[in-house]
Amino acid sequence: MISSEKAFDMLPHVMDLYEKLELNEQIKTLSDNSKGKSKEAVGIELVKFVMKNSCKVKEEFFSIVSIIQEKDVETIKKQNFMETINSIKSLFSDKEAMGFFINAMK
Repeated sequence: MISSEKAFDMLPHVMDLYEKLELNEQIKTLSDNSKGKSKEAVGIELVKFVMKNSCKVKEEFFSIVSIIQEKDVETIKKQNFMETINSIKSLFSDKEAMGFFINAMK
């Protein structure tokens, strides 16, 4: 579970990521084209879009992981890739934290 303090610390980085990737427009496009698709399929398309454009938000990504793991950004950049991915998975698995970020972006 992500603590309230961590969620608030991550919020500026999440908002920067959202703006840099123009996710509002991408979500609208996916919604417009999602007729007949499951929410899971649309979610996968959104994740693919973020992955394709990850180079644009690399620093925000590392900052978010550093907050989750309570380590400095340089340590995160040097650690095992799977450890970093597992931290992001834990964030996406936390329904309360994701709800908080989704509501903050509206």
